[in-house]
Amino acid sequence: MFKPLFNRVSVRVMADEVSPGGILLPAGAGSYELMKGVVQGIGPDVKHVKIGDTVVFSRYGSAHLDTHKLHIVRDAEIMGVID
Repeated sequence: MFKPLFNRVSVRVMADEVSPGGILLPAGAGSYELMKGVVQGIGPDVKHVKIGDTVVFSRYGSAHLDTHKLHIVRDAEIMGVID
C-alpha cells in the first residue's frame, strides 16, 4: 500500500481503450500531455479531490511508480475532476 505525503495524490491511469474500428489505443493516446486516471490515495494536505475521483492530469508533471502502477502528482498538477 502506498500512502502519499503532503500535497501528493496517487492516481491509477485508466486502462487502454479500443477504438470503434477495433484498434487498441494505449492510455493517454491522442494526447501527448494529458492523462486520465482514478485517485487511489491522497496526502493530508489535499483538499480538492478525494479517493475514487476520476481526474485529468499532466503526463509530464507526474512520477511513475512501477511497482504499484501508479502516477504520483501534486494536487496543483491536477487539471480537473470528471463527473
